[in-house]
Amino acid sequence: MRRFAAKAFVLIGAGITLGAILLIGCRQETASDSVVMAPDKNVAAGRVLAIIPDNTQNLFRIDFSLTGAGVAVVQESAGKVRVVLNGKPGKLYQSVGTMVLSPDGQRVAYNALDNDKWRIVVDEKEYPAEGEIGSPIFSPDSRHVAYEARVDNNWRLIIDGNKYLKSRRNHFYHDKFFSSDSNNIITVESTEQNHNTYRVVVSSLGLKQLNVINAQGKNLGFNKERTKMVILEEKNGQQRLAMCDVGRLDTVTYSPMYDSIIRYAFTETGDSVVYIVERSEKRYLVMNGKEVKIPIKGVVEFITARPDKDAAGLIMNSLDGSYLYQHARNKSTAGKVYDEAAHLIYSKDASRHVYVAKKGKKVFIVVNGKVGPPYDMVVSPVFTPDDKHLVYRARKNGKRFVVVADANGKTISRHPAYEQVFQPVFTDDGKSVAYGVKDGNKLIWKVEQLCN
Repeated sequence: MRRFAAKAFVLIGAGITLGAILLIGCRQETASDSVVMAPDKNVAAGRVLAIIPDNTQNLFRIDFSLTGAGVAVVQESAGKVRVVLNGKPGKLYQSVGTMVLSPDGQRVAYNALDNDKWRIVVDEKEYPAEGEIGSPIFSPDSRHVAYEARVDNNWRLIIDGNKYLKSRRNHFYHDKFFSSDSNNIITVESTEQNHNTYRVVVSSLGLKQLNVINAQGKNLGFNKERTKMVILEEKNGQQRLAMCDVGRLDTVTYSPMYDSIIRYAFTETGDSVVYIVERSEKRYLVMNGKEVKIPIKGVVEFITARPDKDAAGLIMNSLDGSYLYQHARNKSTAGKVYDEAAHLIYSKDASRHVYVAKKGKKVFIVVNGKVGPPYDMVVSPVFTPDDKHLVYRARKNGKRFVVVADANGKTISRHPAYEQVFQPVFTDDGKSVAYGVKDGNKLIWKVEQLCN
């Protein structure tokens, strides 16, 4: 029996990153970033999940579940727009806004405009809005849907259609997340809509407050299991990080105060955070409470904790270009300068690192300083669970495909090319890679062995 697991590396921080620039050309191909474990069911290789009708005018979005169990499409038909879930078309609307596919691939929720009025549609059931309306999200177990709506001039958080049940008044919701166990919801709120004071609130699904932490800005980060979160807090013109277990009141720990905190990311184990700070016009990398002075030149675009302790890598962006800066075991090194760089990850054993770089019009992976083959675009390389291979998506001459390389970046195989290729995941045994593709009017879930 084959199961699929999403391999994810969490890069958390504030502000717009260079990765968004690098990936803009392939953004439409990207599936959900949520970490999803597949249900205990076999999804056959080459299974056709949906067929797009020949009379379809435009496709605005395609989302594959990371289990291979479902696919949702936003398509134009007869001058209107509708959502198609696993080949079953929904109602035609004037417009469809944000669409989200449940992690198990069996449910879909979206904003829809009909007769000039917006509503939330969940499983083809409409929830009309009395005023403005936010975007829906699913819980990791696919059972719950949450969104925000403006009711009686107040914003309310609505879970599973319960409009008024224990909802908090006079709150403006900037963002929302479910906990990994789907039992709690985390919101970034302000008490007045136009007031620049934020707080992070952990609540039960009945919206009973469990934890409240003041925050600076709207950004917060989670470890990949979403059991811990980190929040940027400001006091008296200085900043610190607050880290706590999701849903618990007594677990908040604080970093020292700094003039500013630039970037931060959880370690691989998820039990601590590495971060970049400034103090007295000097810049430091902080790991396990230890400060390491780093160059002030350039902007820190990415930070990634190495799996072994007291080590981290930074993607730096300067006027000369972008480069990798690493610190490990009391030694710092700077890599080659490229036009752009992004998506730094490490192997589990920390012996290798890979990132995406751009020079001129060509994009390629860089593994331990060694440049891989050039493409027109490269998207999100990942190591296989056993660290023996690298897998990434690439585009060349208008063709999109999955590349399998050895751990040093040498290409082993290029999978067949398709019109679109979506985020790969691995089987539990690590011997196969699975991903969605668009092949003509067919949306197909592919499962391919890494090595024959």
